[in-house]
Amino acid sequence: QRNWILNNVNNKNVLSLFSGLGLFSIGAVKGNAAIVTSIDLNKNNLNILREKLNEAQSPQDTHKFLLRDSFTYIEQCYTKNLKFDLIICDAPTFYRREKGIFKIETEIQKLIELCLSCLSPNGHFLFSTISDDLYIDQIRDMFIQAQKKLNLQNLEINSILPSLDFELPDEKVQLKSFLVHLK
Repeated sequence: QRNWILNNVNNKNVLSLFSGLGLFSIGAVKGNAAIVTSIDLNKNNLNILREKLNEAQSPQDTHKFLLRDSFTYIEQCYTKNLKFDLIICDAPTFYRREKGIFKIETEIQKLIELCLSCLSPNGHFLFSTISDDLYIDQIRDMFIQAQKKLNLQNLEINSILPSLDFELPDEKVQLKSFLVHLK
């Protein structure tokens, strides 16, 4: 996933939701994204990301760090009709929001719809979660439902299967990842 980001973000506007320590954000900066916006509720995570980017001597004007609730932020982006060339969403299974509690099992459909609504034409959406309660086929069905609801004619939905470095044969796949392209 990070290699794909590194090779496909040149001069793109990138949004990284639930950015954590910023591995995807760093890949986007190294891939010469025009702007990378990293959203996380953990101030320490954003400070570590800021330090890593400073150590790498990346241009400071290419990165925004927002100490915010990612779900609330993408809702606001939708309301303001903000668009991104790439949205990276490494959704946690659970967290305390600014207002209430986020549980991936109950919020995933709305999260997918909001992110797809905020994609620029020809944009990409990289989605992943490690929820034990969701299966790859369920998530794919949610993308298809969102496609129908949003009337997106040309949506390419690709599952990214984990390598055996992370998953054992005949074991339940923990990391579920999708790369979606709005053509």
